[in-house]
Amino acid sequence: MARNRRNQGNTNIPFKRDIFTGQILFSAKHRAYVADILNPKIRFIEAEGAVRAGKDVYGLAAYAKVLDRHENTYHLALATTISMAQLLIIDADGFGIMHHFPNGYLGEVKDKTAFIFTDSQGREKYLIVAGGMNENSFKLIKGLNYGTAYVNESNLLHLNSLEEAKRRIMASTMPKFIMTQNPDSPASDFYDKFETPLTRPNDPQYYNDNPNGVWNGPSFRYHHFLQYDNPALTLEQIKENEESFASEVDKQRNFDGIRVAAEGAVYDMITDSNFYIPGDGTLTEFMKINFDRLILIDVGTTNPQVYIDTYVNPETFDMYLDRELRWDSVKEGRQKTDSEYALDLQVFIRSEFDGAYNYVIVDPAAASFKAEIGSLSPPLTYISADNTIMGTKVGEEDTGKKATQGVKLVQVGFAKNKIHINKEGCVEGIKEIRSYKWDVKARERGIEIPLKSRDHFPDALRYGVNTHIKYSVRWGVKE
Repeated sequence: MARNRRNQGNTNIPFKRDIFTGQILFSAKHRAYVADILNPKIRFIEAEGAVRAGKDVYGLAAYAKVLDRHENTYHLALATTISMAQLLIIDADGFGIMHHFPNGYLGEVKDKTAFIFTDSQGREKYLIVAGGMNENSFKLIKGLNYGTAYVNESNLLHLNSLEEAKRRIMASTMPKFIMTQNPDSPASDFYDKFETPLTRPNDPQYYNDNPNGVWNGPSFRYHHFLQYDNPALTLEQIKENEESFASEVDKQRNFDGIRVAAEGAVYDMITDSNFYIPGDGTLTEFMKINFDRLILIDVGTTNPQVYIDTYVNPETFDMYLDRELRWDSVKEGRQKTDSEYALDLQVFIRSEFDGAYNYVIVDPAAASFKAEIGSLSPPLTYISADNTIMGTKVGEEDTGKKATQGVKLVQVGFAKNKIHINKEGCVEGIKEIRSYKWDVKARERGIEIPLKSRDHFPDALRYGVNTHIKYSVRWGVKE
């Protein structure tokens, strides 16, 4: 079979190539990275740095060669979820394992999802596809010994899954554990409990010059990449990418490739341009009539219940938070019933444009309130909100690529001046947005999440952005 030749030079794989020789172009960093992946003496290889730096493009190409030559039959592709493993390792936007082994297909073996393929010597092999984000995910990769493991977004996986994968390659004829990721908070458990034991700090023979100060080890190599290392990107594209980040922390991590903790205010990128006042031309009555109208709701029990009257330009997806209604049971001295809250909402909607609206976006946990608004006459049209706080998802309108989600997507909206708030109509909401902070204690545990305090308006806004906007490409940002 001619598989091995095609594995090394499949012209259908969209690598940047030399226009005269057709050879794949590598940076010096990528060449060293590939050499370590192919080196039988190096067991653990970690690639970290900027988005679009080529970590997986070149890593998967080298890994395909490892799979082709390896004596073991079973191997492991691990990401946060099975679908993300398929997306980022098997397909990888034209660069994944399925493109290096075009005779392969997704199937099932021993009750596990697998990419099944034949190597250049005619041996059938199985690349088990698994997710490892949750505490008990490790149980799904038990039962088999693997020759190698390729782990995407490794610092987002649960330590149980990483440790189990490490144990499962111990009996391999050539153990190989490849990890790729974008930087996280330096307090992440991954760095402290998984990476650090592999390194040999202060031993001169393992010194490694990189901005995150990661040392190599006897069988561990760390590689750091920037967009400047990707030969497929022009300087103009890199400059455009540099200007696309929503916050300084986001830029430091995903462009500079540096492990930094999120500090202070969550929405520190907000400027005066994100606010407007009635009559300044930002949102006219004519625009209101022609824009989509949404009502964003954060349901409270002992906390305030907040409604936000919101307009969205259906062409540009600019979002205008025009006015709010809130009931603070602590300040008012009385908690309203779901029936009372539903009637408040009905009056709130009808007070503008004879009640014309598209739909209500409701806190997904508020089952009894949703039942109440569904029983009104006429019933209100509502959608349960996407409540993701921090994370990514597989997009539906961007050819299957990852989509920014939650707080990060709201940050993009503020940074790109796509979210506008009425200074007179949302006075209390602006106070909450301005005081919305990161949880310092959670960060010390390696978890980045906003503080659960005065977060009612921010939560309602996040529901609307997650559920209606969904993708930062709608705000002019490439995922």
